[in-house]
Amino acid sequence: RLGAVSFGIALSLCLLLLCSWLLAGRLQKPISEPLLALADLMEQISSSRRYSLRARKINDDEIGVLVDGFNHMLEEIELHQQQQGRIQEHLEEMVGEKTAELQAAVSELKLARQQAESANEAKSLFLSRMTHELRTPLIGVLGMNELLLRTRLDEQQQALADTVRKSGEDLLALISDVLDLSRIEAGKLVLEPEEIELYRVIEEVAELLATQAHDKGLRLHVDIPLSATVRVKGDRAKIWQIAMNLIGNAIKFTATGTVCVRLRVSRSADGRALCQLDVEDTGIGMDAEVSRHIFDLFYQQ
Repeated sequence: RLGAVSFGIALSLCLLLLCSWLLAGRLQKPISEPLLALADLMEQISSSRRYSLRARKINDDEIGVLVDGFNHMLEEIELHQQQQGRIQEHLEEMVGEKTAELQAAVSELKLARQQAESANEAKSLFLSRMTHELRTPLIGVLGMNELLLRTRLDEQQQALADTVRKSGEDLLALISDVLDLSRIEAGKLVLEPEEIELYRVIEEVAELLATQAHDKGLRLHVDIPLSATVRVKGDRAKIWQIAMNLIGNAIKFTATGTVCVRLRVSRSADGRALCQLDVEDTGIGMDAEVSRHIFDLFYQQ
């Protein structure tokens, strides 16, 4: 009897397990298949970035609601992607337009630069040729005037000839300045150092400008001590031009009083000479603001 009961219980359990397996198979299919299909679709979208794909809805149960939510999320992502695509296309168009405008501006700037360089080169060439052409007859005039000064002249004739000489030398200095400008622009300005007596250059400039100072009622005082009467090595023409500009400007901007020119020369331990030229005047002067611009191009108070 116990064996029969045990057999009946075992058989009942087997039948129960069989029925449970069959029932689980029937219930698993409508639940697992949509979930597996949804997982497969998610994997495809993740690998291909194709947000136009949609999950297939089978039933209107909870899994159907999940599928609807997933499809709605895909629609939002696709819409956002389309908007990004349109924005990117618009940005690319704007970048293309700006790039074209920039290229056109660069081309215009290159053309303007070439035109400016050509004009500057033509100007430098014109200045160089003009100054050379002007120097030749002027030097001839100064030479003839020098021969005239060696003849017997009365006091008035001597004064007139001296005026011609000084005016010609001033004009020659201006022409030399213009020639130097064209050389600087062409990058060909070369100093020509030689042994010179610096104090004599300063004396010559002061002597040349003394008449101009006297005509304005100014006292032109030149202070050159014995220690400054030495020979140094430098470009005489350039030093002459610098001294002419400094002393000439002092006289030009001084209405009354004195223009004092001082030359100091000191020797260093290695035998070099340190030369210092001071030009002081009682003119309008310069304040601190103007002094900061004295080395600017074409600056005038």
